[in-house]
Amino acid sequence: MTRRPARHVLVVGKFLPLHVGHLALLGHARDVAGADGVVTVVVGPRWDEPITPDRRVDWLVRCAPWARIVVAPETLPTSPAHAVDFWTPWVAALRRLAPHVTHVASSEGYGDELAARLDAVHVLFDPSRARHPVSGTLIRRDLWGHWASLPVPVRETFTRTVALVGGESVGKTTLAARLAAHYDTCWVPEYGRTYTTVGAWQEADWAEQGTGSGAAAWTADDAVRVGRAQALLVADARATARGLVITDTEQLTTAVWTEVAHVAVPATLWELQRAQPADLYLLLEPDLPWEDDGTRRFGAIDFRHWFTDRLRGHLERLGLPWVAIGGDGDARLGAAVAAIEGAKRRWFGDLARWDAALGSVAPLG
Repeated sequence: MTRRPARHVLVVGKFLPLHVGHLALLGHARDVAGADGVVTVVVGPRWDEPITPDRRVDWLVRCAPWARIVVAPETLPTSPAHAVDFWTPWVAALRRLAPHVTHVASSEGYGDELAARLDAVHVLFDPSRARHPVSGTLIRRDLWGHWASLPVPVRETFTRTVALVGGESVGKTTLAARLAAHYDTCWVPEYGRTYTTVGAWQEADWAEQGTGSGAAAWTADDAVRVGRAQALLVADARATARGLVITDTEQLTTAVWTEVAHVAVPATLWELQRAQPADLYLLLEPDLPWEDDGTRRFGAIDFRHWFTDRLRGHLERLGLPWVAIGGDGDARLGAAVAAIEGAKRRWFGDLARWDAALGSVAPLG
């Protein structure tokens, strides 16, 4: 026969999303349970929640692997104000999901009532949120503004990538740096520029490329090597970014340069693009003066427009989210910020709108 734990501590929550205040509460519950006790965390879902219960369970398992994580049935009422008989189904579900509870740990006013109905002791934790002045509501309203309050697994879920694409001398590097400063985050330089600074790309006669009369300045292997390196750098940046990664190119740009070299774009490059698409593409128009920095070679306006049109065609063909960005200086930055802010409303709008749909009464959990 299995021996019951000395203490069984219950925590109920939405964890929408999981934040540092939740982790502090879970740590408190673990202390109350002691070395011989058990902590059960019940995720209380609602049918219209913008983050799935499975996603929240994944966060909890990664952040509190010592706890039992279970999900309550979705048919449970939201709050006492929304159901005449609110407590009966909740107590029945909790007794089944977390039997023989001895303690209820919470930071909420309902903790006393819940503990009493489960014949348990309520251990209140930081009800004023003095230790961690944050809440799920505040985070849902401004996710990036409360980035420091999110655990690493949650940050991974909500990090987004914006790729700047365009030909030579369209201001990608300058804009990438300015966007990173604006959003207090990081940006990824163009690896292809590093790769092609010296060697055949710069030294070969481009009029001969693809004619069979000499060594190719650019090969399919080069394209894959550059594409793979860029993908690795973006992945590394996502692990440390403050919600947003700006990348100063993407596989699409590498693909068009490969076409310029009269080389068939390798399937591997498209596979890399499909495996790690950006969340938003900013197509920089060739409306800035072309500047020769010692590495650029294609200043003809017809070529610059052809390159931009080719990128636009690939963006449309692949069904990728993109916005054309033109203008100079602050106007270019302003257009890019407006595009990102619009994308943010699409990415996180359901989070911000959910509280209004929920109503003014706080639900259990």
